[in-house]
Amino acid sequence: SLGWDGSRSGGGSTGISQAASAVPSRLPPNAAGPFGLPFLGNLPQIIAMDTTAFLTWAARKYGPVCTVWFGTRPWIVISDVELVRKFSYKSAARPAQMGTFMHVMTGENRDIDQAGIVVVEGEAWRNTRRVFETSIILPSSLEAHLPAIARCLSRFHAVLERHESSGEPLEACQELGNLSLAMTGEIAYGYVGCRTWHVVDFAADGGVAAELVEACRDSFDTLQIENATDYLALQLVFPMFEPAIRWLAHHLPDAKQRRAMRARTKVAEVSRLLMQQWQANKAAAAAASAASGGAGAGAGAADGTADGKSGGFAQVGGGIAASSFMAAMLEGRRGAKQGERLSDVEKPAKPSNPPAQVIAQGFTFILAGFETTSSTLSFVLFLLAHDPEATRRLCAEVDALPQTGAEGLTVEALAQLPYTDAVMKEAMRLYPALSFYFRDTKEDVDLGGGRVVPK
Repeated sequence: SLGWDGSRSGGGSTGISQAASAVPSRLPPNAAGPFGLPFLGNLPQIIAMDTTAFLTWAARKYGPVCTVWFGTRPWIVISDVELVRKFSYKSAARPAQMGTFMHVMTGENRDIDQAGIVVVEGEAWRNTRRVFETSIILPSSLEAHLPAIARCLSRFHAVLERHESSGEPLEACQELGNLSLAMTGEIAYGYVGCRTWHVVDFAADGGVAAELVEACRDSFDTLQIENATDYLALQLVFPMFEPAIRWLAHHLPDAKQRRAMRARTKVAEVSRLLMQQWQANKAAAAAASAASGGAGAGAGAADGTADGKSGGFAQVGGGIAASSFMAAMLEGRRGAKQGERLSDVEKPAKPSNPPAQVIAQGFTFILAGFETTSSTLSFVLFLLAHDPEATRRLCAEVDALPQTGAEGLTVEALAQLPYTDAVMKEAMRLYPALSFYFRDTKEDVDLGGGRVVPK
């Protein structure tokens, strides 16, 4: 199996591969690496240093192709850009059990995790891909999210002004995390029943938004290996006993396992609440349409084809914004065919129990967008703080816009910011938000120099 790590090359998409079934005697020659303890491998160093820091250290010390041991499983770490470009998609595939390297989910939480776009395959993956295209990939879809982003930025500006007037230091990384979670939360769930997602207003808002934000944070924290349950280490050391380890984690959970399960359960509960509101509103709209002879807005709302306010999305109601990612999952864009909506792909056992795929993709959306965005923004600020000239040029470009602030956030305005765009891209090249990724080899891969990674 292969993995990709771009830390040494200083840019591009970074990643790492796992060799899940390879035995030591078949590891590629000349792929040296740090000594691994029996059973534990390099897990002690990984836990002590952080996975990204350890892989960066290994690549710098042992070269662009090296071997590390994640428990009893060898990973071939590749940090050569050309090798990554040549082999990462041609000869490798997503690991079927990627989640086993990050958590020990059990019961329904495991079922939901296995329904995510990162894991699911076939027709279910294609339908899920359409949802992502509908909601965030198409330019018109991105434009539909700008009002939500502008609302979050307005609240963020208020935080900055408060710190400026008081002189109190600002923890930039933490506040950027709050901002990115607010943006991804509103875009993903589009929950319009609360005033804000922003953490500083939890005391005022409370309710479902506060619960969901707290659950998301706990979910992210417990994905860090240093915060993971002790059962994860057992799962990495003894992968052949994974079913038994999951059983123990389910029936005899430690504190970290309880925290992780509780957070995932809360995310699922809130997702169900929003979808049940949607189902109730849709049923009410259908009844109103039938009573009025099928004419008017009720008919459109009932079949999911009513015009949205932006981006051509269907209005779904129930506190869910028409342009949200959840709306795309539940109804798709205007005129979506039967079977192209995730609510059509997997029929729940009970009407009150929405499909796991919808819950899984909502969580994946936030997981993929929250920390990557906040990390990138933090790196941008870090680099600008060390380059006054770049800061001056960026500020001058933004100040030259006809209208600044959240109100000026439009597609046309973004097109007038080429230098700002270049700054963002350079920050992502130097400090990729995704520091590594996993791949399994589909065939023996010749990396050159006598190095062959086995299937």
